[in-house]
Formats: sequence, structure tokens, C-alpha cells
Amino acid sequence: MTGSLDLFPPPPNGISDDSRGYFNFMDYHIVSSDEVPGLFCVIGVYHDESRLRAAVLLSETREWKIFPWADAGMPPSEEDRYWLHISSRANGSIYWLHTIQPYILVLDIATMHFSRIDLPQELQGQGYMFRVGEAKDGKLCTVCAIDFTLFVWFWRTDGDGVEKWVLDKMIPLQEVVVEAIGGSPEDHAGVKVMEIINGFVYLSTYETFIDANFPGWFLSFCLETSQLQKFFQKRYDSHVHPYIMAWPPSLVGNKVKTQLDY
Repeated sequence: MTGSLDLFPPPPNGISDDSRGYFNFMDYHIVSSDEVPGLFCVIGVYHDESRLRAAVLLSETREWKIFPWADAGMPPSEEDRYWLHISSRANGSIYWLHTIQPYILVLDIATMHFSRIDLPQELQGQGYMFRVGEAKDGKLCTVCAIDFTLFVWFWRTDGDGVEKWVLDKMIPLQEVVVEAIGGSPEDHAGVKVMEIINGFVYLSTYETFIDANFPGWFLSFCLETSQLQKFFQKRYDSHVHPYIMAWPPSLVGNKVKTQLDY
């Protein structure tokens, strides 16, 4: 590791061409190649009042490819200018929770195709309380935290061959959380789900309703073993996005022969 800074060009101005009403940037995602060490792409996603579009930059060419606008299947609304929550990556796709409508928008990374799936009825309107992720076996899951209890849904096929969310388990955590970090239940308002990565639910104790400057804790909970692990104490309540840094090929590879197919 040299600590050098490598700059990539921003998306071209044409990314907003033909947008309807307002034009918003959502986020970027870096996707490393599983086949070619050192090769990766950057995916940017944008939306206007009712549609989405993606743009992809390849590390080898440093050029952007802009994909066509895709209909989000919802009517435009001036009251819903920012109608998508922050995204999650899982199971080869990127997922966004709609701020009002009861569904999740999905971008398949391999095909750059947008689609959507319905939310469990219990989670409709609760976008800030849950996240989408994947279990260790790659199965798509959703975890919601209410106070100190985790509610876990899996995306499964029922007896009629219909794919839907199925509530798998409810996990009370108050006792183990308080035992791990000390204090009493009154010192913490609950836990919130930060991310779900490879079967681990990353949590933060939730102190905002007591005092935003009150130190909290970052924790992880394994869906497979039900083990809770304490990581570190934070100085104040804030938005944090966990990321597993396993020296990806984009950082250590030095031989590139082919490029990602987009």
C-alpha cells in the first residue's frame, strides 16, 4: 500500500439529459471483478421525479457508460423529491427502500436491470428501522430492529411457487446487549440496524432519544450462531456505514487482461 490517491473522472454532463423535473444523485458502489485481479467498476445511480438510470465507469478504460432511463413504476410527486432511502448491496444486486411506497427497488449488477419487490406488510412505512442484506449462504434477508428485538425475514418461495418475504425469527437482545456494554436498559433506547453483511447484522445502540452526545456502541450479531460481539464505543450518535475491507483485488492486483462486460 502506497497511500497514493487515484482520481477518476466524474460522470459526463449528459447523465441528466432528458430528465423529468428534478434530477438527483443517489450513491456510488465499487464492484470488484471476481475473475480478473485489479479490475473493478464504479456504479452510479440517479433518479428524476419518477425514473432511474445507472452509469458505470470501468477502471481499465476510465470511461463512463450511461444506461437508458428506467421507469420506477410510480407517479411523479413534488412532495417526494427524495423518494429513495440509502442503498444496500446484497446477493449481486443493489436495493433501495422507497420512502413512502411499500416496495424495494432493485438493480441487478450483472444486467443493469431495475425491478422492484414488495415489502413485508409489517415493514411498510418503517424504512429507517430495517435494512436489506444477505445470510452466509447468500439468501436475501431483511432485518428490522424495534427497541432491543430483531425481526428477521427471508425471501423464499412458498408452496405455490410464489416468491415472498417470510418472517423467520424474532430475537430479543436486551439482556445480551446490556451484559456486553454495561449499564442498564434505561441507559440505551434500543439498537438500530446499520448493515447486514455475510450473515452478520451490524448494530448501533440508539441513544438519540436520550442525548445525541451520549456515547454509544457498535456491535455485530451473527444470524447463524446468535453470538453478539462488541466492537467499539462511538463518541456520539451519527450515521455510519460498515464496510468489510479484505484487501480487494482492486487494491492489490497488478495484472489486467480483460475488462468487465458492460
